[in-house]
Amino acid sequence: MVIHPTISASSHLCPGLNRCSKEPEQVRMHGVSSTSSQFTAQELRCAVRWLAFRVSSALLPRHLQNEDVIADALRLQECNLTAGFVKDSFHASTPKYDGGAGHAVDARPPAAAGIVLWVSPQGSDANGDGSEVRPFKSVHAARDKLRTLRTQRGLEAPRLPATINIGGGRYDFGQLGTLYLTELDGYTRYVASGAETSQPPVWSGGVALPNLQWRTHRGRVLVANLPSDAPANFDSLFDLSDEARGRRLTRARVPNADAESTSGLCVVNPAVKQEYGCSAYLRAARAVSRRFSTFINETVIKASNRGGRVPGDDLFSMYAAAMQLPPKDLLADGFKPAVCTGGSIRRSKGSNSSESWLDLYDRPAGILYAPSAARALSRASNWSNVDSAIVHMMNLGWGNVQYQLEEVDTAARTLRFSRGGWQHGRTSKNAAGKFWVENLLEELDAPGEWYVDSKRRQLYLWPNATAGSSVPSLSVSVLETILHLDGAQHVSVDGIVFTETSTGFMRPYERPPSGDWAIRRAAAVVIERAINVSISGCKFTRTGGNALLVTGASKDASIHANEFHSLGDSAVVLLGAVDWRSGDASSLHSANYPSRIRVTANLMHEIGIWGKQTSCFFQGVSGHNVFSRNVCFNGPRALVNFNDGFLGLSTISENVLFNGCRETVDHGLFNSWDRTPLRSREGDLPTGKPVDTPGTSTLTRNLLVNAYGSGHGFDHDDGSEYFRTVENVVAFTNACKGNFGSNRECNGNFVIAPDLAQAYSPKAEIRTHSGNPPPLTPIIFRANPAHYRVTAAFRCSCVPVVCQYFTKPTSRSCKDSTP
Repeated sequence: MVIHPTISASSHLCPGLNRCSKEPEQVRMHGVSSTSSQFTAQELRCAVRWLAFRVSSALLPRHLQNEDVIADALRLQECNLTAGFVKDSFHASTPKYDGGAGHAVDARPPAAAGIVLWVSPQGSDANGDGSEVRPFKSVHAARDKLRTLRTQRGLEAPRLPATINIGGGRYDFGQLGTLYLTELDGYTRYVASGAETSQPPVWSGGVALPNLQWRTHRGRVLVANLPSDAPANFDSLFDLSDEARGRRLTRARVPNADAESTSGLCVVNPAVKQEYGCSAYLRAARAVSRRFSTFINETVIKASNRGGRVPGDDLFSMYAAAMQLPPKDLLADGFKPAVCTGGSIRRSKGSNSSESWLDLYDRPAGILYAPSAARALSRASNWSNVDSAIVHMMNLGWGNVQYQLEEVDTAARTLRFSRGGWQHGRTSKNAAGKFWVENLLEELDAPGEWYVDSKRRQLYLWPNATAGSSVPSLSVSVLETILHLDGAQHVSVDGIVFTETSTGFMRPYERPPSGDWAIRRAAAVVIERAINVSISGCKFTRTGGNALLVTGASKDASIHANEFHSLGDSAVVLLGAVDWRSGDASSLHSANYPSRIRVTANLMHEIGIWGKQTSCFFQGVSGHNVFSRNVCFNGPRALVNFNDGFLGLSTISENVLFNGCRETVDHGLFNSWDRTPLRSREGDLPTGKPVDTPGTSTLTRNLLVNAYGSGHGFDHDDGSEYFRTVENVVAFTNACKGNFGSNRECNGNFVIAPDLAQAYSPKAEIRTHSGNPPPLTPIIFRANPAHYRVTAAFRCSCVPVVCQYFTKPTSRSCKDSTP
């Protein structure tokens, strides 16, 4: 029996779906070909994809509504729905989110008040005065002028409002360095004055190369000498032609592939233990014996009865933690101690010693590559500058790592590493995954590839154009960080494009306590110890590492209505710090963590070009934050990751998350850990008492669609506690997983066809809720009905109830269909 729900007039997000049992023609128009009221598996997939498209369009501000990208990511073409059809038929009827009250993006400068300065690529730092008629050429000069003017106006000057209008065009920050804004630079708005035109301000972390004198090296490969004032030690090269629009070119590699366009194509299907589309990788047979030394100091044990636990009840009740020092070869490079916690520690009874199971510095010395890889590496014996090559290798199916190559032995089929492996929080001396190798002149054998010999200052390039054609304008990366707000207050940045930053994967990473991930504390934009900072209407594209990092004691920042795409690592990272030995952040002088950060109405996609343990939103040693009304898709791992419990008090609501875990396994679209208690002040209040119990975080009214390696919708892993996961819509996987921990609720979620767990395996087994609660601690899995199982005919009459989770969640009545 099927009970038909009463559809609210506000169910405009799902036109046609609420009439599918009555109007077959309308159903066909939405990619469902059946003339009956039953769905096949593919028809149900199409209905859910269409729903995700409609909800995404409704959530995003007008300037972020990129129907082509979203439709392609949802593979609507498989449903007889092209992006053109979507635009022509529904663009006008889709309700547009205006950014929310008080958050509408206005790219025009405000009425003149306080100090107003102008910047333009056609301006002059030497002869300009910052007026609209005689603008500065660089933002650095405008900042310095503003400081001078404020100093001249006396004590009240730091709070005097200022607007710096940024004209459209390109700004090469690689020439002048990172723009630092401090406590001297508050109460200022940096706004794109040309944002309404087709040429917004572009803040590049690199520099454009001058016209080079190219000559033939071999075949179609050209070579040019770099001028003495041009960078020669760069890791990224960009094509500035109108057709490429700043696309990354490929550093010479084997096997041939474009990392940007092949990212996400190597898909893992854990249901049948197969991989698809992995031609960009070679096979490793096993790891070579470990060479590196790892030093672990005395173990720190924290016994806690948090949440009613009794020590000894489960794996994480003792919260064993060990400080792990970097190997001596990395200490000089600035690497910090790592904290191994929970399941990462084996502690012998009656002993104070610990043994690390999987940790930041437990690495192989190299790999033995498979015979199939030997054919692709036929030139390896002729490689010159071997020590400049980088090996990118998948790690345990949970992410990837990079190593600097030391030597090659083709007879023994081995690659030996000199350094690296710290880019993942849990590595192993026995880990050897599929890999590729880059930065080798001998492997420059395909259009679009390049290599730079930094010692000889020579750039090699196989242009995409035919030999003899003009080489496009080029840019090289110089800076990892373009803008650093350090201690600034009341600063807003509107309408800027941030791009072309350098990678950071061969620089120090750190492992925050309690979770699995390693993070580089750097980004294209860094907000540190800053108050009331706003980043809105901006675009972050083709960054070498993270796009935006909020760190230190930053409070009340707003990250609103931006687009993040084609990023080397994560989109938004909130990362604090605690005393690594005690886990204590409760004292006021040590409150070195961000909180009350709002990340809203952003479009985030194509995440993790280089790093495969990356996400749209990462939170570590942070809390009391909001991630709401964002659309996030196409990432290699969890799309939202909470590395620890810490403060809790965060809200994840009304987001659309799909196409996560494309290249990894054993994760959910949302993931959390909480292996170690971290002490904070209750309620995130200065007057709160010190506690090691977090406040409750709420995950509600999100739409999660699984199509790849996500084993769960919400993966509350290893000790996760104090979560309310309620009234979400989860398609093609189960609602929640719980592994140890306590005080969690997974209730009232609408689950669609958990049988369809993998896009590539319609017969994947049904995943059920799991939980291992210690005594006396409530974990609730209830009232999460699974609708439309693959083993029965799909009846579409319950689909509109999904819409009501986003319109009128209190008005729904639908029971599971039965065959």
